[in-house]
Amino acid sequence: MKNLRITSLLFFFLASTLLAPGCSTPPVIRNRVSAGHVQSVHVSFMGKAKIAKDEWDKAIKELATEKEKTKLLAQDKKVADLWVKIAKMQLERAATVKKLGGAPVGVKVDKSVAQLEKELEAAQAYREFTALLIKFNRKQLDLLKWKIYTAEATSIEEQVLALHKSQNTHAGKYSKLTYTDQTYRVRRKFLVAEEKMGSLAAEVKTLQKQIEATWNPTLVKSAAGPASPAACKPCTPCPDAVPCPRCAGAPGPAELKIVDPPKPADTTDVK
Repeated sequence: MKNLRITSLLFFFLASTLLAPGCSTPPVIRNRVSAGHVQSVHVSFMGKAKIAKDEWDKAIKELATEKEKTKLLAQDKKVADLWVKIAKMQLERAATVKKLGGAPVGVKVDKSVAQLEKELEAAQAYREFTALLIKFNRKQLDLLKWKIYTAEATSIEEQVLALHKSQNTHAGKYSKLTYTDQTYRVRRKFLVAEEKMGSLAAEVKTLQKQIEATWNPTLVKSAAGPASPAACKPCTPCPDAVPCPRCAGAPGPAELKIVDPPKPADTTDVK
């Protein structure tokens, strides 16, 4: 019985040790290259390795930006929760005022119950949207993590290829197949994460369009109607036409008058 207890304790200790965080998970990048061996390669062979290193640094910066966005999204979610709470309170108050049937309540409610119901729907939709953005942000962090691993593995692989292309004396210590397999393994996980992000991004875009269609209906601009006559500005008078010098002295058609012929002289004798 004593031996059984010792065996059980030993088994429990071994199991807890193997399942401890960080002990059972191997590192993502298992194969690396000595920095001294990399520096011994001429820079002309390190073009692709440098491009991969730049992508690596860029992905690290993207991850830092996305982590800062996490804080902002958490704040937006708190604001959305508060907005829903306020919208519910306003709706309950409006319903109570309506039941009073015109009795004085101190503060007049300018919005109808139907309008407040729409605002509550918009607030709930926005809260759902913020929650979805938080989920999207978490997936984005995971995607960027694998993007960093992929860029790092690619950079290391290109360093090994540069060692072999330059026929470096240290090239025999590194198998090209080993580092190619490492890059493939990491990139495959990155592509899986990227595929999941595609479907989630479509869901975010769909919900965003729904929110924009009903966003704050009280502030929607009405269609511009015909302008009133009073709003019209007087037109600037046209400049006077300059007459032709040759025709300046000639009378116009309206100025012509019909002249009666002269009457004959009176020939009657004067008596």
